[in-house]
Amino acid sequence: EGCTRVSSSAASDVYKRQGIEAALIVGIVAGFLKQSGHHHLMNKVWLGVISAALLCVGIGLAIHRLTGEIPQKEQEFVVGAIGLVAVGMLTYMVLWMQKAARSMKQHLQDSVQAALNQGGSGWALVLMAFLAVAREGLESVFFLIAVFGQSSDHKMLSLIHI
Repeated sequence: EGCTRVSSSAASDVYKRQGIEAALIVGIVAGFLKQSGHHHLMNKVWLGVISAALLCVGIGLAIHRLTGEIPQKEQEFVVGAIGLVAVGMLTYMVLWMQKAARSMKQHLQDSVQAALNQGGSGWALVLMAFLAVAREGLESVFFLIAVFGQSSDHKMLSLIHI
């Protein structure tokens, strides 16, 4: 029960952190679109957000099904490899945030303005939102599978995919 409580707490923390990071990026894009009179393009942003969320759920389900069907020894290897990927992603994100945090809002606004200037019907915004949410969502998938893979209560793993 103690391990389950720790896993649930870790999962909650991961969901909150990754959700806040994705919401920050989408919020900056949305705010800029509103300020610049392009609020009508928000449906494109939401299309990117929803597509990325569905992709992450699909990948999470696929990994869960694949790791649930392989023998225990290989399953431990897969969970360990996923844990290493999660650590690598976290390390990269920390290093990137140290470098980009000061200029992130301006960089995002410049990227949105460049996309708007190219005249496409907002599809670059779909890609921007998709990549932002997909990155955070995939980090969540890898972190949560690694956390719950170490848990003795494997029922908790299924919570990732609800």
